[in-house]
Amino acid sequence: MKVLFLVLSMNDGKYYSDFFETQKQTWDSFEIDDFKTFYYFGNCSENKIVGNEIHLNIKESLKNTSKKFIEALKLIKDFDFDYIVRTNSSSYIDKFKIKEFLKDKPKENFISGVIGKSDTINFVSGACFFMSKDIINFILQNEQDIDFNFVDDLSLGYFFNKHNLKLTNKDITRFWVEPEHMTNIHQISMDYFHYRIYTGNNMQRQDDIQIMKLIHKEKMKKYKIEQV
Repeated sequence: MKVLFLVLSMNDGKYYSDFFETQKQTWDSFEIDDFKTFYYFGNCSENKIVGNEIHLNIKESLKNTSKKFIEALKLIKDFDFDYIVRTNSSSYIDKFKIKEFLKDKPKENFISGVIGKSDTINFVSGACFFMSKDIINFILQNEQDIDFNFVDDLSLGYFFNKHNLKLTNKDITRFWVEPEHMTNIHQISMDYFHYRIYTGNNMQRQDDIQIMKLIHKEKMKKYKIEQV
């Protein structure tokens, strides 16, 4: 099983830059065989891959997240992988549990995540969703059917609905962390593969970053992994 992680990122020189640097230092700081991570950004001079970063010549904006995702897919579509796991800046991922989750999942026609609803359209939450490689190829082959006027998860939801593609939330787990309501780290279960960390105030996003570090510390204890 080969997995590519795509992390929706933004290099703003502020807390979003701190987020992806923290992700590199925490859940993505060690390797698992056949797992690879790419962080993708807009506001770059050209579309290209630089190390584990995907640079895109797209203006950063909430509306442009759909275009960013599609252009990132175009750069990695020919890589050898079975699944894409798309996550975002303020998420902590447990790669060991992701591996366990995917071990019995189909390698074709697979679209999975926390399912939300907009009007009558179901979509998988952009904080963390899964797609098999054939779905990636199908999206790119039918790019003309994507409405780029919506954020990425909604755009994909409308696309999947148009093409009658099935979404599943089987075995999906997510722990929603709100740092302003926490008193200690032990309120957070270590049994999940995805932690969505979000304060309601953008001025306090550094709190989210500190929580990400604390979750990682607890995870490393659980897996008995020593890190410098």
